[in-house]
Amino acid sequence: GPRTESLKLLDAVVEVPEQETSVFDGLPFTVADLAAALPSDAAELAQLLHTVQAELDATVAAFPDFGAVTRQAHRALAAVRAALAAVAEAQLPEETRVDIEFRLQVKADQLARVSLVASQLKPEVIIDDPEVVRGQAFRVTLAVYNGGEVPLQDLGFALVAPDGWTVEPLAAPRTVTLRRGETAQVQFLVRVPETAAFFHPYANRYTLGRDDPFRAELTYRVNGIPVRQRILPQVPVAVLPDYSVATNPRNAMINTLVPGDQVEIQVSVRNYRPEPSSGVLRLRVPDGWQVDPVEVPFAFQRKGETFAATFTVTPPPDVADGDYTVVAEAVSDVATSELGVRVIDYPHISRTYLIEEAQVTLRAFPLAVAPVRVGYVASGFDSVPEALRLMGLEVTLLGPEELEFGDLSQYDTIVVGIYAYRYRPDLAANNARLLEWVRNGGNLIVLNHRYTDNWDEEATPPYPIRLGRPSIEWRVTDETAPVEVLEPDHVVMNWPNKITEADWSGWVKDRGFHFPMAWADEFVELFAMTDPGEEHRREELKGNTLWARVGEGTYLYSSLIWYFQLEQLVPGAYRMMANFVSQPLAPPELVNH
Repeated sequence: GPRTESLKLLDAVVEVPEQETSVFDGLPFTVADLAAALPSDAAELAQLLHTVQAELDATVAAFPDFGAVTRQAHRALAAVRAALAAVAEAQLPEETRVDIEFRLQVKADQLARVSLVASQLKPEVIIDDPEVVRGQAFRVTLAVYNGGEVPLQDLGFALVAPDGWTVEPLAAPRTVTLRRGETAQVQFLVRVPETAAFFHPYANRYTLGRDDPFRAELTYRVNGIPVRQRILPQVPVAVLPDYSVATNPRNAMINTLVPGDQVEIQVSVRNYRPEPSSGVLRLRVPDGWQVDPVEVPFAFQRKGETFAATFTVTPPPDVADGDYTVVAEAVSDVATSELGVRVIDYPHISRTYLIEEAQVTLRAFPLAVAPVRVGYVASGFDSVPEALRLMGLEVTLLGPEELEFGDLSQYDTIVVGIYAYRYRPDLAANNARLLEWVRNGGNLIVLNHRYTDNWDEEATPPYPIRLGRPSIEWRVTDETAPVEVLEPDHVVMNWPNKITEADWSGWVKDRGFHFPMAWADEFVELFAMTDPGEEHRREELKGNTLWARVGEGTYLYSSLIWYFQLEQLVPGAYRMMANFVSQPLAPPELVNH
């Protein structure tokens, strides 16, 4: 509904009264007001602007008679065009000319839209195959239905395509008069050149006044006054690779502490070619690396078919720490592709595509991890289970039945994903059972939550933890912020990986957020950190990662964004998380230190 906003005048570049009555005081509010800015020798142009305003007023007054609105909109459009021509010929200051031309062109565009809506014209661009490949020909039908009472004279069709594309009418277009209830249409054959650029989501739609590179143009007259309408297809014409290649995973790690460590890469290919074809899927790996099998054949009979294969990649025994790239490609006698197509299609936006390279980044680094059994309570907001599996661990996702009735004693460590207490009601309902499992020897790790995430500061953790509010004030946003290890001799800092200063480098985005603002004395604070310039907050931000012994078990709460660092293959995050989950198997002499 209506609402009121209070404004205060700070400055004005036009003359305004001491006490304004409107934000429009001193500004041209109508086309007629533009005449006031004209020099005294432009009386004829001033009169034209007043005429335009009268025609605009008459267009508004004609509503709701759609026929009258249509006719009047064209009369107003003719007046706007006459004024634009007069402005171009008048001797005006450049600033004044540009301003008036811009405003009149806005009115011309608005009136063209009024004509389209009020005439109840229903144009449509029908594309028989909007997903095309280079060299492909496809059919486009332009159809228009007149649902209004006003006859549309000299109806004409045109199809505009990007440079280099060919557009051929399948029948000679003819101009017609389209009366109420009638439909007219024309078909075109369009061919995509072999050099056509692939689809890009920010270059293919009508934005900021720029014409879409693929569109229909419809022209007609009302009472002899012409108008041109730009009609966009409901779905974009997308030039896609002949084959869309995708990999799973997109990132993976190589553990240099594990001789012969391998990575399995699944490669899928989707056919976008309209005719049968065959070829092979294969991986390009760095020199000295092995891939098995070398290649896998595929054959497609029709567009839209898919095929998948699994490859095992083995680095050389002496592989050095660092990043390596594996490229997936589909090769046939007609095309080669190492690109993938991600289709983005939601009800609230038009269908679009993201084309990206079909690559896997492999990061090699040393990682020690104990063979613990891990249960994971997933919220759907992170991919930590996949990272734990990359470490070589067996991870079981815990559902409602497992939390309520399952044998939790089979797990050494249970990890609770971010925000899970909010999005997993079964977790909150069975939290007491989970804490009892901790007291009996379990190792529970809880990743960051907000105070609004169904977090009971007294009951959710084993000892009170009050999460920071407002959340935005309890965070460290600089990913390079120095980290001080407060308990360097603590077991989680030393086993199975020795954590050093290097493990805090290469972080992405943030250190962490939603830090606790208060916590019980039973907790051990592991790290201190602040953003630059906030060193005075060092003590109050020390709750970012808290560890406590609970009965025979251990509990760790951390607001650092481990989940994001794991997704980005940050080695230090992997080593730290490996230490967190490995604690149940730590040597007693370290645990009791």
